[in-house]
Parts: sequence; C-alpha cells; structure tokens
Amino acid sequence: MKIRFNGEQVLIESQQLADFLLSRVDPNQAFAVALNGDFVAKQNYATITLSEGDELDVLIPMQGG
Repeated sequence: MKIRFNGEQVLIESQQLADFLLSRVDPNQAFAVALNGDFVAKQNYATITLSEGDELDVLIPMQGG
C-alpha cells in the first residue's frame, strides 16, 4: 500500500500507525504526527489504521538560534 510520508510517496507493509512510526521515528525523540492534515494524539497511535493514499507528516522540533 502507498502513502505519502513527509511529502514522499512510500510503500508500507503494516497498516497500523504505531508500527509504521516505530520503523521510521526514534521513539526517544519528541515528535508530533498529522494524518491527512489532522493532529494525532500519542495515545491514539495504536488505534489508527492507515489507508491507501493517506498523507502522514511527522514533525520533529528543532532547537537553535
């Protein structure tokens, strides 16, 4: 199945958001998730199923000056 992840089309095997995030994001790093433009709360990651064509954005805060 294909989804758009951070602007790039990717092929995924698992439809579970939590599984996908574990394969792509360091769980020790702070990040926020938007699915099709809507914020997803961390407690909902395990209950969300991705679908063909979904747009998933993972935003990682940056520090600096």
